Amino acid sequence: MGRKALAIITAMIAAVGIIWIAYMIATIIPPTPPVNLEYAREGDMAAYMKTYPTLAFVAVAIGYAIAAFAGGFIATKMGRRWSQGATLALVVGALLSVGSIATATVWPQPVWFVIVSLVIFVPLSLVGFKFADHII
Repeated sequence: MGRKALAIITAMIAAVGIIWIAYMIATIIPPTPPVNLEYAREGDMAAYMKTYPTLAFVAVAIGYAIAAFAGGFIATKMGRRWSQGATLALVVGALLSVGSIATATVWPQPVWFVIVSLVIFVPLSLVGFKFADHII
C-alpha cells in the first residue's frame, strides 16, 4: 500500500510541476500583462482572464496533456510490481481532473478550455500507462 501511495504522490508532483511550467510558458504569450499583477483583486483577475489570448490557453492544454501522460507513466513504472492494472494511472488522471475543476472555480476560463481539461487527463494518463507497460 505504501509503495502505491508513493507512486501516486511522485507522479502527481511531476505532473503538477509540468503544469506549472506550462502556466509559466503561457504567461509569456499575453502582450500586456497588468501592472502590479501580484496585488490584483479577484475582480481584476477575472477581467484580465477574459482578455487572455487563446494561444495561452492552448499552451496550458498542451501542458495538461504532457502532465497526464507523464503522471500515468511514472505511476505505472513505480508501482508495476504492486499494481498490475491501470489503477494507479487512473487515480493520477482522476486527481488531475479534480485539480482542473478546482482551478476552473478559482478564475474564469473559456468553456472550451474547461471541457478539454476535463476530458484530457484520464485518457492521456491511460496512454502513459500503456506506454510504460510495454517498455521494460
